[in-house]
Amino acid sequence: MRKWKLLALLATLLVGVAACQKSEKASWLTGTWKIAQWNTTYEWTYNNGALQVQQPADKKGTWKLKEQKGDSYLFEGTDGTQYHLTKIDETHLKFYQSAKKGRLGLTQEVEASKEN
Repeated sequence: MRKWKLLALLATLLVGVAACQKSEKASWLTGTWKIAQWNTTYEWTYNNGALQVQQPADKKGTWKLKEQKGDSYLFEGTDGTQYHLTKIDETHLKFYQSAKKGRLGLTQEVEASKEN
C-alpha cells in the first residue's frame, strides 16, 4: 500500500513538472518585438499558455497557445485569428497571421526582432 502511495505521489510530481516546463517554453516571447516591414512594434507578455499583446494604437488582446511543434507556435486570438510564430533564435522570429475560419485573409510572412 505504501509503495502505491509513493508511486502515485511521484507520478503527480512528474506531471506537474512537465506542465510547468511546457508553459515556460514560450516565455522567450515576452518583450518588445519590432516588425520593420510593417513599421510596427508589439509588446508581448507570455503567461500560463497565453500571450498578452499590446498592439499599436493601444489595442490589447490575448492570444491563446493552441499548438507547439518544436520551434513553431500557433496562437489564436479571441476573434479566431490565428498567429503563426516560428523561432529563429532568442531575438528573432518569423510571423504571419491568418483569418478565422470562414473568412479569407493571410498576411505575408515577416521577420520580427526583439528590442532590448
